[in-house]
Amino acid sequence: MSRHVQNFALIAIACLSSPVWGAEMSLLPEKGSTPVIEMWYLNGYTPSYPEVIILADGRMQIMSPEGPQRSQLPVAQVETLVKQLWKVDGLCHVQTDSMNKEIQQATVQSGLKSHIEGAGETVFRIQTATETRELRCRAVGVLAVRFPEIKSVLSMAAAQRRLENVRAVATVGGSAQADEIASLAAQAVQTEYGLNVPVSSEHLSMVRALPDGSRFCQFLVASDDHDQSKPVHMISITETPGHHPEVSMMGGPVTR
Repeated sequence: MSRHVQNFALIAIACLSSPVWGAEMSLLPEKGSTPVIEMWYLNGYTPSYPEVIILADGRMQIMSPEGPQRSQLPVAQVETLVKQLWKVDGLCHVQTDSMNKEIQQATVQSGLKSHIEGAGETVFRIQTATETRELRCRAVGVLAVRFPEIKSVLSMAAAQRRLENVRAVATVGGSAQADEIASLAAQAVQTEYGLNVPVSSEHLSMVRALPDGSRFCQFLVASDDHDQSKPVHMISITETPGHHPEVSMMGGPVTR
């Protein structure tokens, strides 16, 4: 066998033996107690708990109105969630320093302010089998609307919405319960506004238990799921025992 053919054979063997990302190679650390996803909201102080923390073995803790709430996710769902944050939302391409430079440049070019008085800071900590990354951005929702040309800010906004949805779905007791509330919201919007808005459990963003025993749920339904700068329908539904659900809807950009 010639040296050229030998080299080609070695290259072919190396390619066949290399792991294919996303197909066979797991993104999750081997140790089940490793935090793989964390989302924090900071506003002048560091809270005792993150808004969302998910371990490699599927254990999850969220901050609900009543305090920390624990639940269990299938490991496969955790793997999918990490891939969605990393590849679909694009956090793998985000670096905090580079993003801040882009924001500063956009501020100079547009004349729009990037400093929002009193705005909190969103912090993500993602740990995969091969990498640990911490990402920070203040006023994510506002900046995503103000500077839609900055892809890293849009990635942060998309990831924030995804994890807020995870937290909200867990707060109401799971996907089945969230689907029921979404169906109720869609019917109420059709009745009150005559609009057919495709509300699903994936749009559930916030849940609050009120002192009178009622429950307030908020859905964010984007007019374009692929463009975070497009207008968003903010649908709020309040369920009170013994009364018909009350629904309200606002259109336009929604900011945090």
